[in-house]
Amino acid sequence: MRTPPTVVGINRTQDASICIARAPSTLYSLQKERITRRKHHWGRLGDLRDRYAPRLPQLRGPVELVVECYSSDTEIDNLDAYRDELTDVLNFRDDVRVTQMSHHLAHLYSAFHPSPFRAAAVMVVDAQGSRVKDFTEPFGADVEPDLLEVASFYRCEDDRIECIGKQLWDGDWGSPAGLGCFYSLLTRTMFPGEGNEGKVMGLAPYGRPDALGLPELAVEDNRVLIPPEWLEVFGRPDPYTHFRGG
Repeated sequence: MRTPPTVVGINRTQDASICIARAPSTLYSLQKERITRRKHHWGRLGDLRDRYAPRLPQLRGPVELVVECYSSDTEIDNLDAYRDELTDVLNFRDDVRVTQMSHHLAHLYSAFHPSPFRAAAVMVVDAQGSRVKDFTEPFGADVEPDLLEVASFYRCEDDRIECIGKQLWDGDWGSPAGLGCFYSLLTRTMFPGEGNEGKVMGLAPYGRPDALGLPELAVEDNRVLIPPEWLEVFGRPDPYTHFRGG
């Protein structure tokens, strides 16, 4: 008897993780940080062989499809080596079937399809997602291939996903743009290191937007621009070190 189809999803970058979906409704998932005890642990070559496969016996069965997600970091440069690892570790049912999903599109699928809505508008805000050259969705604008997506806007229905706009950025932190970059810089000003955005989210309800007398962010169509007054604050984090002791 033929076993139900199995699809494996792997996030290769920050917050590395794996998910196994088996028809009709069985789902398994595991984050790398749960194994290594390192918050937001990034994906690396060898994760599938050394960390995931020994802990997930479901990976020993036949696999129909693998879906990979990368971001704008350099892990995507190891694409061929990752593909070799997949064929070495997994048992594909028929042909080797591997596809990629660009970063913001992966955020969309994780939010819209599990939701109770059959139609929705979706906005994805991220400090930096995939580069234009790595998009796996239709995007008609004629732009530089190395630009990064920092915000994406979608019209979604059960069987149709349409990207209606994106804000792109050149990746130069000397001239950051977009709400995701703003949030990342705000977080680093208050808390050193990476991955502390959740702390800022928790403190947000207690904030006063006019406390520092700074201007609002500028919104032009689907673009968010950061006023220079905010960048000056981000460049002088010392007055906010009282957050760092907690």
